[in-house]
Amino acid sequence: MSKNSNWFLQFFNDEEDDYTYKKDISSKPCDIPRVFVNMVYLVNSSNGVVSDDQCNRIVEALNTQLATFCDDWSIKPVIVARSVSPPSGSYQLILTSDSQFTTPGRANGYQMPPAADGTIKAYICVNVIIPVVTTPLPTGTTPSPNGILYPTGTDGISVSRVASHELLEMLVKQGLNKLYLVNLSTLLIRPRLINGTEISGEFPFIAEVSDAVNRQSYTIITSDSTKVQVCDYVMPSWFSVVGKPPFNYNNTLQGPLTVSPEGYYAKVAPDGPYTIKYR
Repeated sequence: MSKNSNWFLQFFNDEEDDYTYKKDISSKPCDIPRVFVNMVYLVNSSNGVVSDDQCNRIVEALNTQLATFCDDWSIKPVIVARSVSPPSGSYQLILTSDSQFTTPGRANGYQMPPAADGTIKAYICVNVIIPVVTTPLPTGTTPSPNGILYPTGTDGISVSRVASHELLEMLVKQGLNKLYLVNLSTLLIRPRLINGTEISGEFPFIAEVSDAVNRQSYTIITSDSTKVQVCDYVMPSWFSVVGKPPFNYNNTLQGPLTVSPEGYYAKVAPDGPYTIKYR
């Protein structure tokens, strides 16, 4: 292991930490995640699809968001910095246009399990978010509503929002291994499957902080007055059956484990994790 991967050993040895949850203690769902890095590196490997200036705007917006997010989750401050060659054992957000990183289903972004040296990478698939049109569009077809910093259409997303989504989930669910145990039977507002069936019982839920509000976002204005879209996220109280509002940054969710339109989350079953989508 490299000298930079001490955090990795600490995390997976589950050592005690001295964190204090700064919000309403009754809303704390379980152990607050321990973050053993103070920097996440953003690598622009988009082959020119995202310009250096746009990349700088993304970094500024992410750092503005992190100041609030780290406080909401009572985790140690973390900043994002650009890098061409991040050190081993680090957290990395990689903007890529390389088709080898496009996942089945053409995901906009995803996180990888830790490498042997402790490096954790999240890929933002710019080639999927902003598809390169090499042939003329069919008559009556409109270009993608997606954008780099902000959607160009009402139903679109942006590279910055996907980067924000992966960044926040990387901090709460380091190494893809964070779970919360929740008893849905005690909820006043129970989640329902698309067919209307209520879900109840005690389940370990994968600690995703943006999936439940997947289509929600908000805007950060950078120092040069550029609008940058970032993702909404849930609070720790969202995972607690006794949690108190707000349950997400935008303060739109009505209770714990509820979701916004087109939101979803995943739970773990004996045969492995699977995703539940709610209406």
